Amino acid sequence: MIYAETWDHIWTMNQWTREFCRAHGFKISQKTKYFISDCKGPDDPRWLPTIDGEGKLYPKPPDIEFRYLGVFISLNLTSTTHIEYMAKIINTWKWKARTEKVDPAQLTTTVTELLLPKLELGLLYAYGITEQMCNRWTNTILQTIVQDAHMGKMTTTLLPTGIPHLWERLKTLRITEFYVAINSKNCSNGSSTVARLCALKKKRLTNYRLS
Repeated sequence: MIYAETWDHIWTMNQWTREFCRAHGFKISQKTKYFISDCKGPDDPRWLPTIDGEGKLYPKPPDIEFRYLGVFISLNLTSTTHIEYMAKIINTWKWKARTEKVDPAQLTTTVTELLLPKLELGLLYAYGITEQMCNRWTNTILQTIVQDAHMGKMTTTLLPTGIPHLWERLKTLRITEFYVAINSKNCSNGSSTVARLCALKKKRLTNYRLS
């Protein structure tokens, strides 16, 4: 991934990438996407040459979502596609549980060992997930389990053993990721996160002194 604030800079970075790939015999996947925050549509002239120089990468608008490291996101910080994907995973799990008449104890195990691992990437990185969404998904999971156990209806405050509330799970995952990032010296994420925190602290101190 490369990014810049101006088209001139992104053109330069793309040229450097092309030279590097040619020098080392590398190729870039045909899945490469190119976005501009103020894209002017199909006729936007700010295209980039492909690695081999025989094609053009035309810019796409910021609201188009793309898959990056398993999560659908956009330049406008939306993940509608991934949220729909997560809802589909839960509904598919619910349908299979009902049609195959899975034992409630086994069904609870499938939540922790099958369903949650499929949802955690989205809970960690997808944009736009709200508490209401998580409440709805959690209710769907709980009601599926308790109805199969012939327990009638059950509130989300009575969680079966091992079934976390998805909103609480989301907050735990993101807080854990944050602390890992700011304390890591083995990747760029740690340095960039610390830099942003320092910049935010400096800005707050400046605003406080001005006031």
